[in-house]
Amino acid sequence: LEKSEDPRWPGHKLSENTYVIFTSDNGGVVGYTDNTPLDKGKTSAKEGGTRVPLMIVGPKIPAGVQSDVMINGLDFYPTILSLSGAEKPAKKHLDGCDIAPLLLGDPTDKTLVKRADGSVRDVMMWHYPHGRDFESTLIKAGYKLIRNYDHVGNQDTPALELFQLYKSTGGKEVRVDIEEAKNLADAMPEKTKAMNQELTAMLTE
Repeated sequence: LEKSEDPRWPGHKLSENTYVIFTSDNGGVVGYTDNTPLDKGKTSAKEGGTRVPLMIVGPKIPAGVQSDVMINGLDFYPTILSLSGAEKPAKKHLDGCDIAPLLLGDPTDKTLVKRADGSVRDVMMWHYPHGRDFESTLIKAGYKLIRNYDHVGNQDTPALELFQLYKSTGGKEVRVDIEEAKNLADAMPEKTKAMNQELTAMLTE
């Protein structure tokens, strides 16, 4: 890309007009890959199953910046539309957010990820009630709730787990427990209950 001329833009290289997105659809398969320090892997809603590599390079995107802002693969479509100058399809509801303002601005500023109505997106959920782990999860403001559907009759699996993945410090996200090693459900019953109710509402919708 850096060596090839852009045939549509004489005198410029393809790298000046190209965005490269490198990512994965889910975490590595347990037993075949090492997801350390993350817990579990593919088919699990734990971080080892949902957290994936992501690198985005292109014009006006700051180089060498590492970000802990939460985004989702669903964000790629509206973002590509925005970066390429294409119009959003009429009457289409897009679940993802346009993260071009994040990429082209400050990639570490979570307030730049906004829904279509302009509100900051700080909630994300996953629903995977099959496979091996039978879970639904909700992430909100740095906390992650996991609802386990196989806890009945399984003494080793709690009905609900709560982890603090991040905390905000000076407007930036700082990692706390991305390993999901410390279950806070018993220590924070009100937050656990509130997030569980919000998860139910989203699943019902």
